[in-house]
Amino acid sequence: MNERNVLVLAYRFPPMGISGVLRTAKFVKYLCDYGWQPTVLTGTPRTYSAYDDSLLRDFSERPIVIERTDSRKEPILAAASRRSEYSSGLISQPDAIIRWKKRALRAAEKIMREKEIHCIFATAPPFSAFIIAKEISEKYKIPYVIDYRESWNDNKQRGYRTVFHRSLNEMMESDTLKTASKVIVCHRLAKERLLMRYRFMRHEDICIIPSGYDAEDFLPFIAFRPNPDKLTISHCGMFERDESPRNFLKAIVKLKKQKPEIENFVELRFIGAMRPSDVKYIKKAGLERMTWLTGYVPHREAVGLMAESDVLWFTSRDEFDAPGKIFEYFGAKRPILCLTPENAASRKIAAETKAVFHARPNSVKEILAELKHIVDCWIRGSMPKVNDSLIRNLNYYDLTADLSREIAKASLFRR
Repeated sequence: MNERNVLVLAYRFPPMGISGVLRTAKFVKYLCDYGWQPTVLTGTPRTYSAYDDSLLRDFSERPIVIERTDSRKEPILAAASRRSEYSSGLISQPDAIIRWKKRALRAAEKIMREKEIHCIFATAPPFSAFIIAKEISEKYKIPYVIDYRESWNDNKQRGYRTVFHRSLNEMMESDTLKTASKVIVCHRLAKERLLMRYRFMRHEDICIIPSGYDAEDFLPFIAFRPNPDKLTISHCGMFERDESPRNFLKAIVKLKKQKPEIENFVELRFIGAMRPSDVKYIKKAGLERMTWLTGYVPHREAVGLMAESDVLWFTSRDEFDAPGKIFEYFGAKRPILCLTPENAASRKIAAETKAVFHARPNSVKEILAELKHIVDCWIRGSMPKVNDSLIRNLNYYDLTADLSREIAKASLFRR
């Protein structure tokens, strides 16, 4: 097989600038290095919550084709925010993006006329992508591989109007899993949950390929070091859904009362767009002098700002899913302040770096204790060092080798 073509079905794709696009974009970039020619089928949202055309540079000198459907008919709500994708209505199931299906199927028909596709790779959320991939697969007798960036029915953020809607989504997920040639998840807990929920699944049906970071993105900043006169604690990305910096900020306020001198050497850096209510809270709490709000910045600039930080932090109430930003943090090789439930998958993953501070997201007391620990470590010059062996294994170039192998195996078994 001299030419191997893979159809990548991804509603979220550059120039959309949210963190959810990075895993897919990097896989597409590096599949070319393993002998694949990707054709990406994606939407064209009428509005972008974040726009970053610099992400398209990864594809400029690679044999990658990007097919976009008509923007005039795209669902506005789905483009405006992730929250709308999760809000399950009475008709739009499994999410609002299902309204994209007709346009996606028409675009797929054109692609199939122009080239031989050997395998379909669909990534979600939104989970409509799986439904569409299944339909394309059945029509053209082409195997498909699905990639869970987040969970479908174990995701607490997906609100179902009724028990019927929950059952319907479980049935759709079950049907998808029964016909997919391979299922890819980001971590072991995700695999265990699928095996427990769907007893027909076998261990070998599911492959774990974690998210990662692109070493090429970090290479220009390899010599960057934090300001020795400032303890820089940074958060990268937007606070989505029920995430909030409030408890972290409350802990900072308490720390400032106990140690007023921190105002002179601690910098709180928020890299990315902030909700107006959170900005107002920072002012109300009297933390403006210690805080730098960058606003939305392109990914390349965000990487540089992470590399200049002493500690990177994130918060999540979800025990199941691991946000992609923590893997970007790994690439920066900085200690992580992990504000999650005790048994969260993201906390376990971050702990493997051997450079992690952790507290429950609802406990201001625990967050305060960890902040004190961070300040003490910085003053003593004894910040924990990241486990480099783990970091090396999470480079997207190497992770894509695993994906290429799974797609190749699936493509051998055409229907």
